[in-house]
Amino acid sequence: MSTRSIRFKRLFGGLAALLALVLAIAIACTKLCFDWAMLVDLKLGISSSNTITGGVIDENSVYYKSAFGDISVLYLSEKDRTAEQKAELERMQRELIAAEKAFCEREAEEGDVLLKNEDGALPLAVGSKVTLFGYTAGHPIYRSSSGGASPNAEGRTISLAQALRDEGFQLNETLQSALEATPADRRVSSPVNGNSKVGELNVGFYDPYKSDFSAYGDAAIVVLGRTGGEGIDLNTKDADGLSQLALHREEADLLRMIRDSGAFEHTVVLLNSGYPMELGWLFEAEYGVDACLWIGDPGMYGFAGVADLLSGAANPSGHLTDTYAANSLSSPAMQNFGDFSFAQDTSYKYIVQAEGIYTGYKYYETRYEDCILGQGGADSSVGSTDKDAWDYAEEVVFPFGYGLSYTQFTQTLGEIVYDEESDSYTVPVTVKNVGTLPGKCAVQIYAQVPYVPAVAETEAIRLVGFGKTLGTLTEGGEAETAALDSREGGMLWPGEEEVVKITIDRYLMTSYSQSAREGKGGYVLAGGEYFLAAGENAHDALNNILALKGAVGMTDERGQPFAADAGRAVSLGEFAYDETSYSASPYTGAAVENKLGKQDANGWQSGSVTYLSRSDWKGTYPEKITLALSDAMKREMDGGTYSAGADAEPKGTYKQGTYAGIDFISMRDVPFTGTYTDEDGVERDADEMWEKFLDQIPLNDLIANTTNGNAAVASINAPRAGHGDGPDGIQGTLEIGLSATCYNSEIVAASTFNPKMLAMRGDFEAEDALFARQAVVWGPGANMHRTPFGGRNFEYYSECGYHGYLCAYYQVNAMREKGFITCVKHFVGNDQETNRTGVATFNSEQAWREGPMKIFEGAIAKAGSLGVMTSFSLIGCTPAPSCRATNLGILREEWGFCGINITDSSYQMEYMDSVDCIMNGTTTFCLDNRESDLKKREARSAYDDILGGLRSANKQFYYALLRSGASNGIAEGAKVSSGDSWWKSAMISADVALGACLLAAAGLYAFFLTRGKTRIVKGGRHDQTDL
Repeated sequence: MSTRSIRFKRLFGGLAALLALVLAIAIACTKLCFDWAMLVDLKLGISSSNTITGGVIDENSVYYKSAFGDISVLYLSEKDRTAEQKAELERMQRELIAAEKAFCEREAEEGDVLLKNEDGALPLAVGSKVTLFGYTAGHPIYRSSSGGASPNAEGRTISLAQALRDEGFQLNETLQSALEATPADRRVSSPVNGNSKVGELNVGFYDPYKSDFSAYGDAAIVVLGRTGGEGIDLNTKDADGLSQLALHREEADLLRMIRDSGAFEHTVVLLNSGYPMELGWLFEAEYGVDACLWIGDPGMYGFAGVADLLSGAANPSGHLTDTYAANSLSSPAMQNFGDFSFAQDTSYKYIVQAEGIYTGYKYYETRYEDCILGQGGADSSVGSTDKDAWDYAEEVVFPFGYGLSYTQFTQTLGEIVYDEESDSYTVPVTVKNVGTLPGKCAVQIYAQVPYVPAVAETEAIRLVGFGKTLGTLTEGGEAETAALDSREGGMLWPGEEEVVKITIDRYLMTSYSQSAREGKGGYVLAGGEYFLAAGENAHDALNNILALKGAVGMTDERGQPFAADAGRAVSLGEFAYDETSYSASPYTGAAVENKLGKQDANGWQSGSVTYLSRSDWKGTYPEKITLALSDAMKREMDGGTYSAGADAEPKGTYKQGTYAGIDFISMRDVPFTGTYTDEDGVERDADEMWEKFLDQIPLNDLIANTTNGNAAVASINAPRAGHGDGPDGIQGTLEIGLSATCYNSEIVAASTFNPKMLAMRGDFEAEDALFARQAVVWGPGANMHRTPFGGRNFEYYSECGYHGYLCAYYQVNAMREKGFITCVKHFVGNDQETNRTGVATFNSEQAWREGPMKIFEGAIAKAGSLGVMTSFSLIGCTPAPSCRATNLGILREEWGFCGINITDSSYQMEYMDSVDCIMNGTTTFCLDNRESDLKKREARSAYDDILGGLRSANKQFYYALLRSGASNGIAEGAKVSSGDSWWKSAMISADVALGACLLAAAGLYAFFLTRGKTRIVKGGRHDQTDL
């Protein structure tokens, strides 16, 4: 063989090998992208790709409308839009973005919380010369790590520094530039005892800039940050050996340096954190802090609201949705938080919420009342930070609901009226501004229900309602709803008063008793005296009730004697024990009874857990729980336990693909079940209609619809549904190519304590969805702040299930009205990120229902959400997506849920068994394709049970879609189809091209290899092997 032939053989051989490797990688990437198609679409800004032909696309076929104009043009193809229509579409979206920017600014103004303001340090004078300090001042936390809208899209984000400049403040720009140029040192790690670092700078960093301090000495604004996120709880012991929520050495040194410099008139601390930090140091003289404002995570535009608050252009009216403990590790929930493994197999994880109902303020305030009343051994040293007798003022820095204003208000309870028909109370509260500045005032209403240990555990105080003054745009003006659409909003002016009326469902004053109705369980009204109170926070409300009851010795959160106002509390009188009035679901009429026995560790191992009881604080205070892993528990945790029952449908029950001429859009007014009257006035059976509709769908399409990236189904002219992530803004792109707005974090929204603001947030997110052609969002977040370390607390509402219930209702109800399917997440008990994939979570039935489930109840049962997302975790030992007790027993039977039940990302999550999930309430697999598995197992089944499960999932799916923006633009007679996203054909083309190149290279290699196999030597043929 010639030298040239050898070179070519080696060249093409090497090229073929390389191309084979690249092709293998490309094919693997293609499969991965196809499995995660919806996520790829989201990242590329691709929403729905439905093509609608036929029918009339106009306002009459737009069932869910925008407040910004006629959006029927959205559903026309690009080539069918006139220049005027395109311009009008752009105008609407530009106006939407501008309105959302103004809303986010106001949301921050109403949600950020003033924690301290000594001697009127705030607001600062307009034009003040200020110096920003702290690593976070140069590197703000706009949103902690999670899915959803990007806070940094298209350069639209407003930084703190820019917001202050825009507000007229003069900044120490030299130091600010240095802070922004400093490399990142903030880091987070997933283990609870891990390697997270708050990233504050060594105080020596500031030495070169001290000469400029006095020139910008009106105020030192110190920004402290904490962040966590999806999959990342905060560390109970971080890289510095401290709780991540504690004040760290570098931060303490910074505050002392500022104080010792003598260059600043005031020191103001901003807490850029979605987590309740330890803040006792705010009141220690060595740090010299005059004022403190909690700002959460401000998203794209929230820092503009922060600047308004600092300048006095707005007045703070936010209130905390968490108890801020002096010691972040002090709550009973913290005794069983983090990483717990079964000794028998450490790959199996669990968590036992042995605190029961006593999370957050329900622990701190209840123990406080029992200390005041001398009951339950509340003043024992167990659970005490200093190991002495338990003392509320030593344990709590700021109570739940705490928040200050630049002005002062009084609140007076009016006559409370009970309406038997609606089973609700109307509570009028007269709010008067007795200060010198205009402002808004939140009204918080709390209940106290009797504690009868034999019936149920009961907290001392429970938030049951809230509202906010509407005010007027001008001093002396009339209150007007239009104020809500104004940048300024309405203010209550000095000397003015307003009556805020709050409606409270008596249902929220029940307790879940596991022993009621001869052990069947249910919601009851315990026998005894009931109270309602208005309070500036939970502690204030409780003290008002204690005063009405004649108690003495009450103190405020600082430990100072409390001048209680018994006039802000009222007794509702003695109630007789009642276990029948709420024994049936108020939503469906189904029996409400014990269903969660196996979601309690005691249901697997009797006596393994003693839940905290206020009847014996010392004897029941949680310790670390050790559980044994039985074979039965392990089988349940592994999944794959479904088997057809005796009542399974025989093979051949269903005939898929039997066309009956029933298009998707014709089902729009058909209820989920029961009877209805059609447009011709004929009464029809809804169940029969649904069966005929489902018969038309080919089996392959039934199965394909279980993937959240489903295609349109041409046989019934059903559209594809666009999905997107995002409690703090949808992960989608508007028609004009701009990303959807990233709002203030959800915890800031909850901190407004304003039903109208929560509804406006929902309305704006739904507007984003309309223009991004998204029907489904994976949000809002509805898990609890069980502990202050939960990595995703920033995108959940509250530590209180009842507060979250109301927040979720107000927001989701607004989103529903605009046709947005809200997959509220993560159902249920996903209150920590540590070991979140497969951690077995245990609690008592009462605690499940009054805590983690209560927020979902507000969103789903009360607001009518047509979506829910289950969690990665296990509920008890059962994977959440296949938990029959919660998905069918509670969601469907008790709450009447009819909609999309989607897993969290189930890709490669083997314990989320495909058939287990479908047969137990799941309709959709998130970022996963289970089609092959479901096809094989349906074909192998001797029954039509799996097919029946698929039909049920499709009914839920289409019922929701028909009541969403996905139906917009589809009129009677319309034909709907969807092409694959462009990147799919591009990837396939690339794979084909690589394959062709590989074949060519392999062919050339073979050619030169064959050529070298023989050579002519002196007229003879001799085989020669290449070396």
